[in-house]
Amino acid sequence: MGNTVSVNNHNNSKKRHRAPSYEDEQDEENHIQGYSASTSKKKISGTVALGAGSYWGTEKFIRSDFKSMFPKTIKEAHVGFMSPNPSHSLSKKSPTYEHVCAGDTGYVEVLYLELNNPTHELFEALIRFFFQFHDPTTKNRQGNDRGFQYASYIFTSDDAQARIARKVRDELQHLINIRLVSCYSTKVVHTNIVPMKKFFKGPKSHQKYLERNVRGYCNHRLRFRHWPQLLSERVVDQ
Repeated sequence: MGNTVSVNNHNNSKKRHRAPSYEDEQDEENHIQGYSASTSKKKISGTVALGAGSYWGTEKFIRSDFKSMFPKTIKEAHVGFMSPNPSHSLSKKSPTYEHVCAGDTGYVEVLYLELNNPTHELFEALIRFFFQFHDPTTKNRQGNDRGFQYASYIFTSDDAQARIARKVRDELQHLINIRLVSCYSTKVVHTNIVPMKKFFKGPKSHQKYLERNVRGYCNHRLRFRHWPQLLSERVVDQ
């Protein structure tokens, strides 16, 4: 399979020997506040990769549900593989689906996305929706699918994306803590947010798989349809 998409990453520092953990990022980023409306005028990358379990379901919910809510916002979408730590000794230079399914290659099944006319608001809506259709509290697992390849990951391509992703993840953890969200298996969000790495496109037969096989395997579902509004936000809106 050897199809790759090269991604320029200005944060391309020396690779860590392990993938950054949620706890590492919390210590560094829990001071982040919500961005102001003026930040929407600033540029943000439109390229992101999302790992939310089996990439068939991830693609279905983004291509179908998210695209219907935000028409003409998806420029490109491909399923494939990305490793948060390419220096991992078991990472293959050109992974195959069969290799990745073994669960020990260091690769995650992802949906690689390019957005049309990306804005801060659109990207935040995308990340919120990402958390609505999968369970980020089951580490390296989605339903019956177990293994590192099914881990919850957001691969960002600039600082603005990373800040928004962490903001939304921290907000979700707060919503769980105060019991405004109670639809997950556990009470700790395990989603990792790391810089974008090289993307390896999955088999042609796996692209738009559930669009062509409507009864194909999918363990994703919308767990809640509306993002809960915090009391402080309600007061501002009134």
